[in-house]
Amino acid sequence: LAFVTKDQVVVWDLEKGQEHFRVSTGSRLSALSFDPAGKSLLAVSADGKARLINLQYGDEKPFLLDAGARIIRFSSAGGRLALAAGGRLRVAAVSDPAKVILDYGHADNITDIRFSEDGRLLASAGQDGLVRVWDIDAAREITRFGFKDQVLAVRFATDGKTLTVIAMSGRVGIWPVAYDDP
Repeated sequence: LAFVTKDQVVVWDLEKGQEHFRVSTGSRLSALSFDPAGKSLLAVSADGKARLINLQYGDEKPFLLDAGARIIRFSSAGGRLALAAGGRLRVAAVSDPAKVILDYGHADNITDIRFSEDGRLLASAGQDGLVRVWDIDAAREITRFGFKDQVLAVRFATDGKTLTVIAMSGRVGIWPVAYDDP
């Protein structure tokens, strides 16, 4: 378990029922997320100061981003992470989080981001009512669709062929990721 106090990240060992370690952040954090393997923790502040924390030893790799993040997602495959702040989304490799692979935006705040199971595709949803799906390797948007109100959540099917979308109005849709016949 990890949580943030005013200026620290506290990592708690649930099996032992005790604190594992603390890391001083020096600034207020805006996002915190474990990697899928549970080996590291990414902490980002609103001013773009970030650190990748090794959960076994507590050592950290600090780096600077050109902007902060409110949402962090790691891909379960492909060694990538996505960071969203406001209407801007950036994708980077976990091995070098400061180097941006893909950078795009929405007209309003991003509300959710998800990778496909293979880590090749990324979907984002926004308060602007748009859902955008990108092929990360090709740096190409492969589809987009909109709702009349903001989109709250997106999830890829396990096979990556469809996307489930939930809008603020309660409307739920299942959309094909790519159309065989335009």
